[in-house]
Amino acid sequence: MTSPSIVTHSCLKFHGNSWSTIHDIVPREIRIDLVWPGKQATLWTFPHAPDVLARGHALVEWCRPDEIPAIDGVDHTTYHLTPSPRESPAVRSGFSPIRPEEILEGMECFFSREGLWETTGCFHRMALFDPNTNTIICFVEDIARHNCVDRLAGWSVQSTCPLVDKILLCSSRVTGSLMGKIARAGLPMVVSRSATTMAAIEQAQRNGITLAGFARGKRFTVFCDPHSHVRVSMA
Repeated sequence: MTSPSIVTHSCLKFHGNSWSTIHDIVPREIRIDLVWPGKQATLWTFPHAPDVLARGHALVEWCRPDEIPAIDGVDHTTYHLTPSPRESPAVRSGFSPIRPEEILEGMECFFSREGLWETTGCFHRMALFDPNTNTIICFVEDIARHNCVDRLAGWSVQSTCPLVDKILLCSSRVTGSLMGKIARAGLPMVVSRSATTMAAIEQAQRNGITLAGFARGKRFTVFCDPHSHVRVSMA
């Protein structure tokens, strides 16, 4: 099996006290370099839509609120980006408190999607959930968690769809560094299938972000909810 994203590799497997030759599916990984006025960055990613990743990284890490990134040129795997004026800066519009059942239904839909994780076991996945329509509007995968946020940000630039009123669904643990990127992207709420750290909780509290984790089956844990995005009803 070959594709731009994955290859079949011959290897030895030890199992049951014996060796065997197998063909395993392994993701490809490429390096892309980003050049911005006065700044540079190197990202490692799988070879799918690197231009979206490049623009998303520039939006989250380098752009001011009144800017969006434009690709000024591409030299092999080097992307030259420049800031362009944003026609109308994103304004946080908010959303009505979301019911627990809606969160769990969104996560079930998110994880029921077939993707590269099922093929390789090597990918993280994230998605944008629109709480006003209870639908997933963008789904991405990458070998790096931070790249997933950048890919969603890049999609938001291309589609002119703001992130400030969307919920981030993710498969990975939420650390302080990841929460920092989520905050810079302007996302108001995160729901993870996995755990979080205290640094992530503290950053979420400082930035007014709702953070929930361990969203599996019929349960999830709300670690902080400064703007009451989750509807809590007492019996």
